[in-house]
Amino acid sequence: SACFDSENSCLMVDTLENADAVAFHPTKELLVCACYTLNETTRVRNGALILYTQIATTLTEIDRVRTPGLLDLRWFTPTQVGAVTAAGDVQFFNLFGEDERQSISSSPKDSLKPSDSPELLLALDYSPEENLLAATDNEGGVTTWQGRSTGFEQIFRLSKIHEFEAWTCHLIPTSRGSTGGLLVTGSDDCFVKAWDFRAARQGSPSFKLRKESGVTSFALPSSSSWALAVGSFEERVDIYDLRKFRTPVARSEAFGGGVWRIKYHPQTVELMAVAAMQGGYAVLRENLDEGTIDTLEQYVGPHTSIAYGIDWNQRAELACCSFYDHCLSLWRPHL
Repeated sequence: SACFDSENSCLMVDTLENADAVAFHPTKELLVCACYTLNETTRVRNGALILYTQIATTLTEIDRVRTPGLLDLRWFTPTQVGAVTAAGDVQFFNLFGEDERQSISSSPKDSLKPSDSPELLLALDYSPEENLLAATDNEGGVTTWQGRSTGFEQIFRLSKIHEFEAWTCHLIPTSRGSTGGLLVTGSDDCFVKAWDFRAARQGSPSFKLRKESGVTSFALPSSSSWALAVGSFEERVDIYDLRKFRTPVARSEAFGGGVWRIKYHPQTVELMAVAAMQGGYAVLRENLDEGTIDTLEQYVGPHTSIAYGIDWNQRAELACCSFYDHCLSLWRPHL
């Protein structure tokens, strides 16, 4: 368990395994945490999905499922979590029960594997609006699956569209008008590339942009129909106009580490939180009219290792997780 201290950070929860991603349930007081551990001797990548309940200011583990190493996860529905694994597939986990008797179970028969079986899947995104799932991999590729009444069906597989690992992807729904209908991918090769996911055959990207360093994360501001937030090993957040994707319209300060995840606040559209690897965690405020991204607050708390995971709950508290120190904490920024 953990509870808030006088600094509005939280006493550490030891996840017991290297933690790299967290996601709050959309409506309930639940949190899932993804873990990934490489056995240096056997080279086997093991992991776990951990389910916590949050009651007031305490986090309590209520279930843990053994898995291959997990690298990213998100809630697809209120009863299902999807995660990408070191076994090269997307796995689904179902939520059962009520309150503290809740549990999760994996559904191996429902797992999705890209047609040419890359070794590791690295990131995933899901668009409920399109019922579309995308996942990137360590060979620089991306795969999309369309949800049907019978399950997910692979729509297209773009192999080796990047020279190095494709760290991240994001689906931009068609409801965003002229800048919608896009799958955006980012890679260690420094490129952002955008693909029209409505096209039956994929040719060259709709557009691409070369950054100075590897591209690690994307997020869509709900305050604008044309903006895309991009995190990278340049150690900052840049916001681009998708209609003329050349130079950033707003840029944050540098955080001293690659921006591994960006999560927008669930209610206050101009606020975002970032996990910045060696640079810790921060809450930022964007102002697209003025072209600014200001740092409101930074946080390290009990964390002593790489800041990989961050997510908001409905009360504007943040779950933060870091890797080698197995650390999970709750942070309540002074907003």
